[in-house]
Amino acid sequence: MRLPEPISAGLLPGAAGGAAGGLVFGAAMLDLGSLPSVASIVRVESEAAGFAVNMAIAATVGSGLGLLVWHQRPGLGETLLWGMAYGTLWWFIGTLTLHPLILGDGVRWDAESAQAGLPALLGHILFGATAGLTIVLARLGSVYRQQMARTSLWALVRGGLAGVLAVWMAGAVLAAQGQLHLFVAATPDDARALVWLMTVLVGLLAGIVFALLYPRPTESAGAGLIRGAMYGFLWWVVAPLSVLPALEGSELPWHLEEVREVFQTLPAYLLFGAAMSVFYQWLGVLARLLFSDVVAGADQEGIGTQGLLALARGLVAGFVGGLVFTGIMVKTGALGDVAGLAGMSSPVSGFVVHLVLANIVGASYGLLFRGQSYELNISFPHTETLTDTDLRELTSFADNLVPHVLRRSGALIYAPDLAKRIDAEESIDSGSAEEVEIRAAAVHAVELCVESLRKAGVSMTAHRLDYILWSRGQTPAIKAHPRHRTRSVYY
Repeated sequence: MRLPEPISAGLLPGAAGGAAGGLVFGAAMLDLGSLPSVASIVRVESEAAGFAVNMAIAATVGSGLGLLVWHQRPGLGETLLWGMAYGTLWWFIGTLTLHPLILGDGVRWDAESAQAGLPALLGHILFGATAGLTIVLARLGSVYRQQMARTSLWALVRGGLAGVLAVWMAGAVLAAQGQLHLFVAATPDDARALVWLMTVLVGLLAGIVFALLYPRPTESAGAGLIRGAMYGFLWWVVAPLSVLPALEGSELPWHLEEVREVFQTLPAYLLFGAAMSVFYQWLGVLARLLFSDVVAGADQEGIGTQGLLALARGLVAGFVGGLVFTGIMVKTGALGDVAGLAGMSSPVSGFVVHLVLANIVGASYGLLFRGQSYELNISFPHTETLTDTDLRELTSFADNLVPHVLRRSGALIYAPDLAKRIDAEESIDSGSAEEVEIRAAAVHAVELCVESLRKAGVSMTAHRLDYILWSRGQTPAIKAHPRHRTRSVYY
């Protein structure tokens, strides 16, 4: 008997992910001596009972994450971030709310309780990240094994190089403050060369893992910055707060005072993650510019035009946003303080400086997010919401123009009799073997082209290549030759 899809693709993988996350969280609580407090939920005070309760809760909570994402087709990286957010949510629901209520206390929504619950927060983040990755691998294990196998060597090299460049930037900032050793949980007495070597190795490993999580970088630098910053935060939890102390045989430094000592490296890890993501994207763009022969359609503007348009939109948005925010600044009397940034004091000068800053923010946003879609979602009646991952799975549109462009490019070769009929502009019946084969061969040819481009390090999808080919079909050289004619309601 086949189980309903929400159970087979959601509940069961979620339980498996929760169990995997529970093992990680349980190991951390064992190291910190926190398992008896978990066992207090069932009025028992033992580590074994605490571990059993932890695993039961973890499997249940993981099932919830599985049900939330079962209808999606997210990649490893996206689900990793969703899991981190989900784990953080359950820290608030469980540690600060349900746990004290079960014990007969009130909810602990105060700063002191939140500080005391910091170790649980770090554990919940690792739990969510582990659960998210396990859910994807449990649901689509064979698919992602194929994806890993198809991940090009250049993607891994690009990730490693991006990681090394980014960690050098972050490490230089810390080294200037004499705090580089904190980045890798070393001591001030360790040799400087050894500390730098450990730092570079962390960057190299993080970059390669990033490439495995995100084989195709985002087209938007802004989205990449956000993704990278979250990834850097995770590495801050993983490296100096978890793995490196464990390798040294030390107790996890998850308590408030211990975290404060390492907290000064958090900005460096956020910078490291954000810079690595952007470098990873830029290296991919550089490779396409140097080695790719794919060109934009004839109807597109010249090089740099899209960037200028994005800059203009950002300037306009920044100006409008600045005007809107001016009312608040006038009300609070902040214009004089803003004027002080330029060595002036009058409100009028503050207004001018404020608008300049607003335009800088707007322009940078327009440039960073110029490749980002601003649609909230794409939905159709009786269907699930399409995601960016879904769009990557779309094939080319099987019309009569894309096959024609492929034929003129030499990618498709028609049988001599069929080619003569098309060149003579004879009608090809809709649904006939010839018409179906032409369109099917075009779809298959586009998929082969996409696969070849990806192996060469070019970020490409079938629907994007379809648009490039369709645009090329508008050129006079292509239009000069007849394409197959079919009376049809489909194209």
